[in-house]
Order: sequence, then structure tokens, then C-alpha cells
Amino acid sequence: IDSPSFATGFVRRIRDRSIPRCHYVAPSVWAWRPWRVHKFKRRFDCILALLPFEPKWFERVGLECRFVGHPVVEYGADRGDGPGFRQQHDIPADAKVICVLPGSRRGEVKRLGPVFAKTLARLAAKHPGLTAVVPSVPAVEGLVGHMIRDWPVPAVLVASEAAKYDAMAASDLGLAASGTVAVELALAGVPSVIAYRVALVTAALARLLLRVKFASLVNLILEAGAVPEFLQSKCRPDKLARELERLLGPDGAAQIEIVQPALDALGRGDTPPSQRAAEAVLDVIQRRADKAQSTSS
Repeated sequence: IDSPSFATGFVRRIRDRSIPRCHYVAPSVWAWRPWRVHKFKRRFDCILALLPFEPKWFERVGLECRFVGHPVVEYGADRGDGPGFRQQHDIPADAKVICVLPGSRRGEVKRLGPVFAKTLARLAAKHPGLTAVVPSVPAVEGLVGHMIRDWPVPAVLVASEAAKYDAMAASDLGLAASGTVAVELALAGVPSVIAYRVALVTAALARLLLRVKFASLVNLILEAGAVPEFLQSKCRPDKLARELERLLGPDGAAQIEIVQPALDALGRGDTPPSQRAAEAVLDVIQRRADKAQSTSS
């Protein structure tokens, strides 16, 4: 499950080749290293894909690939309690709130934290009552907590999954590192801006290997920059603040409307992706059993 290096090594050691082999979460061959499809064809019977455009990359080499949907749509990002969160943290109902997500890795937080702080300072100059809510994860919670002490606006740090979605529901805007959180913000109905920086060497390698135009899953599905992305040299406080300010107007509501088809394409409102994945695995098992029975008879 979602660990290609481990999984391919593991199945290579399975002696009984009649055992059905499924890999849940397709490797991102559409983004980089597309030749990996051939390795997966040798190792697996079926790939379960989270994104609707992934199956064609595997089926073109004769490997079955089923789109099952992205589990993020069933996490609860669209069911947060915004008014309750504001009341719990003494945030006025009319105050502007921005949900800030600087990443889940230490390197991400260290690179994006200072940029986000300067961005907030620019926004606070125009919106004196601005408050930041900052969902985090255990791996970087301490680092984020230390960092936000020096931010130019009051900041509320939350660490639990439920509190994260309540914080999103309480927010007027989102400023996030590229990742699944961008989809969660869209599900929560929060107009957002995506930002990201990596080390210069990593960026140089990425430019050579990456085959995609966008970083956000929503934009990849829509094949359009519905959610603004500011990457590498474009990840600057002036650019981020200008775009966030724009989203406080009608453009924010327009963004939320535009991204709805992408959320539906990820499996929202349909059979839960986790159930579809389980059904797909059971189907592969049943077909293998039927084939074995037919051969024996």
C-alpha cells in the first residue's frame, strides 16, 4: 500500500506466483520516471489508482488499473464546525481568519515559515483583526509552535484531525504547502493559494524529471490553474499576499465553484473510495480463484 519500493521488493520474494498481487495507490508515473510502469507490470496483477487520469498510463502496457477514488474525500474535511471553533478560541464571528499549513516535514516548515510570516504581515496591515489558524502534525508540531510565536498576527495551533477540519471551516482563506491539504481546503470550501519551495539542487533535478504543469491535484485534474500556485522563486510574500487579498473578494467564491468538478472526479458523493478499493481487491481474488478452478477442472 503506497510504498512502491517496499512493495516491489516484497512481491519479488513471493514464491507462489498464483497469489493475487494488487498495489493500492498508483505510483506517479505520469509525473516522473514513466518507465516504472514496466516494473509494475512484471510484479503486479492490478493497480488501484486514486486519480481518474492514472489508469491509461498502466493499461497502455497491458496492466489492469482501476480508478477507485481518493480517500481524502471521506476524511471529513467538508464537515468541520467553523462557528464552534471560533467560539472555542475566542475569535470574533466577523474577524478574518486564514488557515496556514506550512507543511508536514521539517524542511518544508523551515523554508515556508518565514515566507508565510511576511505574507501575514502584509495582510494584517490591511486587515487588523486577522487571525491565523495553523493545523499541524506531531512530527513538526513543536517546530511550528515555536515558529508562530513570532508571527505578526495571533495564531492558533491545532494538532488533531477533527480540530484541523474545524479550523478550516472557520477560515476565510487558506495558505498551504503543496499536498493533500490543498484538496482538504477545497473540500472545506476555503479559497486558497498554494506555495512551495525546495532546495536548489532538488529543484534543478525536478525540472529535468517532472512531466507535469501543476503541483496541486485539483489543478492537475482540471488541467487549469484554478488554485494559484507560487513555486520556488515565485514563492514570495508580496505575490502571496496580493493573491490572498484578491481571494477575499468575489474571486474567492468563484474559485470554490470552479474546483467542484475536480472534487467530484476524486470520488466525492459516490461509493467511498476505501470501499471501492476493497471491492476491487475482492474482485481480483475471485477472478483468480475462478481461473484456478476452471484450470483444474
